[in-house]
Amino acid sequence: MKELDIHRGNPSVDEAIDNFYDFLKKSYKEKCKIIKIITGYGSNSGISRIKDELILELEILKKENQITEYIWGNELLITSPKYIQFTNKSLIPENEKRILNRGCVFIII
Repeated sequence: MKELDIHRGNPSVDEAIDNFYDFLKKSYKEKCKIIKIITGYGSNSGISRIKDELILELEILKKENQITEYIWGNELLITSPKYIQFTNKSLIPENEKRILNRGCVFIII
């Protein structure tokens, strides 16, 4: 699993999303099955504009069949409706399932 921290260095939302798309393209080329994107969760302000924008982008990518599915770190509880419906549970490392980090997303490509 490849990982990218798109909020490191305090980029603008546009810069962070551009970095995400560059990383996604590289991941396609390298035939990765799963990637982890760290967005942060707004620990300073309570709002993560990068995360909010990435949510919109992921929905578009999913509708266009450019990604298979995604799940946020805090949705990895076995009782979570999103986790129950998630079809690629086995691709997420077990140690990640214990962290429940709401500031990261796992994307199946």
